[in-house]
Amino acid sequence: MSDDNREKFSGRAQDYSAYRTRYPAQLFSAIEKICSLRREHLIADVGAGTGMLAEVFLPHEYRVIAIEPNAEMLTECDRLKLRYPLLQTVQATAEHTTLATHSVDVITAGRAFHWFDTEKARAEFQRILRPGGWVVLASVGRRRGDTPLEREYEDLLLRTTPEYADTVSRFHVYESPQSFFGHGGVFHQEIEDTEPLTLPMLEGQTRSLSCMPLQGDARYAQLSAGLSDLFHRYARHDVVHMPIVTHLICGQFA
Repeated sequence: MSDDNREKFSGRAQDYSAYRTRYPAQLFSAIEKICSLRREHLIADVGAGTGMLAEVFLPHEYRVIAIEPNAEMLTECDRLKLRYPLLQTVQATAEHTTLATHSVDVITAGRAFHWFDTEKARAEFQRILRPGGWVVLASVGRRRGDTPLEREYEDLLLRTTPEYADTVSRFHVYESPQSFFGHGGVFHQEIEDTEPLTLPMLEGQTRSLSCMPLQGDARYAQLSAGLSDLFHRYARHDVVHMPIVTHLICGQFA
């Protein structure tokens, strides 16, 4: 992960922690079954952000090492230690985790995988993973579909923030996981749902995106006005119901 990518979420950690979509409860049972998880397994959550993917495992008393390069995001993740003493945090990158060779049983990567240097991350994952270990790639967020709400929201982001197109182009790494795992076994599952969002939640979730203008940026007023207009046209009982999708990819290296 380049220095520029490490800082993409500076100034966004609080919005990210407060407003980003959480992973669905059924994600744990799916991972537990596919990867044959046991309590003694050690999990390294790489690109952990504020710890949302780690929270899938921590309530079930798994040991998790959360690895995150951005100091602000790691500070938010550190707050989870008050509830989950089995959580350990490390400021490091996917390409250089600082973990010992063959030291973890499962590696997870959430909504940061598309920022990794995949070639270097693959080599690092193979180094720290124990033989027979699993890699879990998970993402959850707004579905970019064909309903009027989905199309108009996507158009608003592209219109107000040209950099957003580059971010979206990175998501292709989730579409062909076999290229990351080689000839190893890969399981892919999708879970669709809707998320009710108030206007403050919609605004906060949008601000948490890595390339969106923040308050104080001249473009923020245009983005904020567009979100307000979109919300009031589609809201019912003071919420919009945003379609979301969770992608789960579990794989083993050849």
